[in-house]
Order: sequence, then C-alpha cells, then structure tokens
Amino acid sequence: MALIYCTNCGRQISDKASACPHCGTSFIPDEGGAPMSSGPESQSNNSTTIAIAAVALVALAALAVGGFFIYRHSQSVSEQISSINENIRDHDVIVEHDSYPMANDNTLDADHRFIEQMIPTLTSQYLTREELYNYDSRMLRLMRNAIFATHNYKFKSDDLIEFYTQYDWYSPTYTDVTRQLSQVELYNINLIKKYE
Repeated sequence: MALIYCTNCGRQISDKASACPHCGTSFIPDEGGAPMSSGPESQSNNSTTIAIAAVALVALAALAVGGFFIYRHSQSVSEQISSINENIRDHDVIVEHDSYPMANDNTLDADHRFIEQMIPTLTSQYLTREELYNYDSRMLRLMRNAIFATHNYKFKSDDLIEFYTQYDWYSPTYTDVTRQLSQVELYNINLIKKYE
C-alpha cells in the first residue's frame, strides 16, 4: 500500500481509499487506477466552468442585442439621410426659386449677428415648433442654410453666397454635405423647412 496526498485537504491517505478519512472527499480511480478527487475541489472546478459559460452566454446575448439596436439605429439614420438627401437635391432648385430680397445694410448686420449666435443651437440642439413661430420665411431660410454653411456647402443662390461669404469661417467647398450632417442638424433642417 502506497501513501498519496488528498487533493482536497492535502493530508496523506492510502492509495486504496475511496474517500479521505479526514475531509470526506471521495475518489474515483483514473484509468491507471490512481484515485482522482470527485469531491469539493472537483465540484468547484465544475462550478467555475458553469459560471464562465454563463458569463460568456450573457456577454454573447448582450452583444447580439447591442448589435441589433446599432443596426436599427443605423437604418433610422440612413432613412433620415435619404430624406435630407432628397431635400438637398431639391435644395438648389428651392434656393433658386425661393430667393428673397435681402434687407438693407443695417438689417443684414443684425441678421449676420443673429445667425452667428444661432449656429451653436442650430447644429447641436433640437429646435421646437414654438421657437420657429417668431421668424419670417426669409429668416427661416437663413437659419436652415446656416446649417449647410457650417459644413461649407457651396450655394448656388447669389443671395446666400453673398450672405455667408461675410463670415470668416465659411469656405464654400462641397456640393454635397449629406454625410457630414448630424441627426440634430437633419432634424432641424426638416423642421425649419416645414415652417419656411
């Protein structure tokens, strides 16, 4: 009879023992006849494996749900971009036909100051209908086009070119800025267009 160490408590036991007399851990002989623990340590290993598998399943489920929502969100953004893309395609025609006579120099200075102050709101905050009621069509048009101007949209309408080239930051470069527009900007463009 040879002595071995219990895999659970570490004490010496007979290699013929089916359980540790000190801690009660039972042993199952391996293929070579040597005892293997099936007690608390083995159960602990099984519990750890089950816990890891459960965490992996939860993580996989979270990734699947997150992926689904990202996919749905990207579809929504794509639909909005398509909608605004139609508006932009029509934009040049609308701009050409919706030209309003520009006001006198004093009014233009006031309009420039107003648009300059409005740009942070137009590009980063969702507007409401109530905010737009106070403005006439000419001012709404300037507000809507200010969003395009911040992305250096190249206007075709002479009055808009003249108006926005007064700003140092405006550099007419692009004929299509659709992909540069944020969700807030898309929303505001569509809302302003309704009331324009």
